[in-house]
Amino acid sequence: MGASFWLKQVGTDNGFGNFRVLQFFFNGDGPSAGFSFLDAFGIFVDTDTGVISITGGDGSNGSTVIGSSPSNTFDLYNWQHIEMWFAPRNSGGTAELWHNGVKVIDVTGADTITWGSGTTQEWTSICIVGVNSASLGPYWELDDMVFWDSIDDGRDNDMTTGNQGILKIETIRPNGAGSNTDWTASAGSNWEAVNEANATDADYVTSGSSGDRDTYAMETITTGIVSTDIKAVVSNVLARKDTASFRQVDHICVSSGSTSEANEPSGGVSLTTASTGASISQAMFTADPATTTAWTTAGIDAIELGFQLEKTT
Repeated sequence: MGASFWLKQVGTDNGFGNFRVLQFFFNGDGPSAGFSFLDAFGIFVDTDTGVISITGGDGSNGSTVIGSSPSNTFDLYNWQHIEMWFAPRNSGGTAELWHNGVKVIDVTGADTITWGSGTTQEWTSICIVGVNSASLGPYWELDDMVFWDSIDDGRDNDMTTGNQGILKIETIRPNGAGSNTDWTASAGSNWEAVNEANATDADYVTSGSSGDRDTYAMETITTGIVSTDIKAVVSNVLARKDTASFRQVDHICVSSGSTSEANEPSGGVSLTTASTGASISQAMFTADPATTTAWTTAGIDAIELGFQLEKTT
């Protein structure tokens, strides 16, 4: 699995030194009382020495260190980019980490399953650890987080290696009507009901008919981004239902009249009969639907994003 994010330390460490930033869980394990983890590995930063480590085991400071960076790698109090690739294996495993684009941990052909409970590589959850206490130490600010894996699970988030480069997320929002306006806005225009910076259901669009689509013109991306910088377009949808019946909402991407639809499991959101609250989902479109090749800046500037009510049974 891989991870890319920007990281910044806030506050002082009060002499404690070694702090967990992220913890990744395997085989269905997750955080429990006292941060005691079994099938897990983590990224630690020693704020005294500037060493970044990848560790495996129970998540404590005494976990097995799989690999470490040189001293003074971590730059205190400044934003920096971290990319990691981790392949858990009893033999032939990999643990790699890049800091601001430079590889500083390079472990290959090793036993990277230090917890010793199996050989599966399926990760199941992530814990973002932030300490914000005068007695314990600093906390972390993280931004532009991206995660991927090499498992062919039908989702369009499969990449087989790390070293994707220094990634940033450019946010664009709806700024006009698209070619599909089947849903009904709670107030105003459809696109105005879904263009807020932070997703809420204060205003919304609604539909009860299978096949209804809503797509929206989108803002243009920032000047200076070039086509070779672009990895993918990711759509975000927040949805809830007001009926006891099952509902499924699929993501839609329209480019020059060609449409790509992302449904379960590649990016739709399924609202089961038991669902009561809102659910957020993402879909990744790695190719332009009009060309079936890599995105260009011009292609992204012309796209429409939206969704379709797929199932109402």
